[in-house]
Amino acid sequence: IASLSTETGLHQILPRIVLFISEGVKINLMQYNLAILIYLMRMTSALLDNKSLYCEKYLHQLFPAIMSCILAKQLCARPDTDNHWALRDYAASRCAQMVKMFSANIHGLRNRIVRIFLRTFHSERLPLVTHYGALVGLCEMGQETIEELVFPIIRTLGERIIKYLENPSLSSIDKITIDRISGVISKYIPIAYRASRPAPDDLEHFKHEFGSYYGHRLYTHVIQLRQQSRSTSSQSTQNRQFSPSSGSNSRPSKILPGQASPSSHHQNPGSVTPSRSPVRPMNPSLSKQHPQSSTSSLTPANSHENVIL
Repeated sequence: IASLSTETGLHQILPRIVLFISEGVKINLMQYNLAILIYLMRMTSALLDNKSLYCEKYLHQLFPAIMSCILAKQLCARPDTDNHWALRDYAASRCAQMVKMFSANIHGLRNRIVRIFLRTFHSERLPLVTHYGALVGLCEMGQETIEELVFPIIRTLGERIIKYLENPSLSSIDKITIDRISGVISKYIPIAYRASRPAPDDLEHFKHEFGSYYGHRLYTHVIQLRQQSRSTSSQSTQNRQFSPSSGSNSRPSKILPGQASPSSHHQNPGSVTPSRSPVRPMNPSLSKQHPQSSTSSLTPANSHENVIL
């Protein structure tokens, strides 16, 4: 995989590599081979990272393979125990990467991908795990997509989850999926909300916009984020105030030859003992040196060095 991301002589075999990925995803989806699917997505990512390859004319093969790993109903033999969530998340991030890379050259690419996710999300006949993939795919598209498209569907998603929870025969995979969906909501939505909506925050407004199921939870997360932001800002302000480069008092004072130190003016002359040896006169040749050269090494090299479901 490392060679796929760095090798510069793959142009001739690139069509075969892409075909291998595309057909490999189809076959291993039917066989529920999660390990091979993850490997194929890593191969796709390596091709995208290779600056010497021109992958644009193979998107019609790569996008279906990636979307299948995001939205498939089942990716492994034991979906309640195997970590197929990592594959869905990874494929969603690669999908967003491809959209950013090729949207400038392919008109309407982003809109087409977003429409697929939205159509999948609004289809009630599809399982929750597919809705999870559509939600992650939309959130990976960035702040603008979250504000415009994800905010309005959270209320509907919460109502759908309430219906699932009211079912006494709720399956274990659906329970896990609900927790995973809530994790995605908590990871992406509070950050996007804080960036787009100014304080103060109102609980009733959150319930009205996001519904009763997610409204209170999102309100709590946004409040915590704002408090953390204020505390971090206050701490950084204090660090700047006490930084060695922020004030002139932190620099060592220069004492010219023959000049007494400031502390010597506060000493009592009678407290000096006679046994102290007298100050020897300074060698005149030393007075020709530049006094500022002795303080240049005291300046800190990195005085400003300090420290996102």
